[in-house]
Amino acid sequence: MPYKDKQKAREYHKRWCEENKDRIHGYYTNNRIKILLYKKKYWKDNRDEKILYQRKLMLEKPWRSHYFNAKNRCTNKNNQDYKTYGGRGIKFLLTMDEIKELWIRDRAFSLHRATIDKIDNNGNYEFSNCRFIEQSENSTKGNYESRWRQIKAGLNDRRNSN
Repeated sequence: MPYKDKQKAREYHKRWCEENKDRIHGYYTNNRIKILLYKKKYWKDNRDEKILYQRKLMLEKPWRSHYFNAKNRCTNKNNQDYKTYGGRGIKFLLTMDEIKELWIRDRAFSLHRATIDKIDNNGNYEFSNCRFIEQSENSTKGNYESRWRQIKAGLNDRRNSN
């Protein structure tokens, strides 16, 4: 049933999916290989168009990748950097509009390789705690105290084992 109001359409879709969860799961389970083959064929047939679309998005909204990468580090337990971000309790509290505002405020478009940086390393990703800086500057910046503690702990462990 089509709705003119997008919110009502989303609610209807969500309700329908909830009511038909077993049916949907059964379809995907039974047709998993067909779906994977279709996706593979679709990607192969439309590869150039998809790449052009991704490049267009990157040119029009370059802050998108920074938004999704930072959000992923804080929320996705399968991300390799989760333990140093979300695992330490760091939350991602930014919206796409705030990232865009940071991008413009910090003139990240003029940087060679812009990266999002937290001013307080132990703070959350929030507007007042974030900025865009050059990647080379961000990689040299670090939490030297914690690294020093780790090195010291490693040395103490070696001394105690002897």
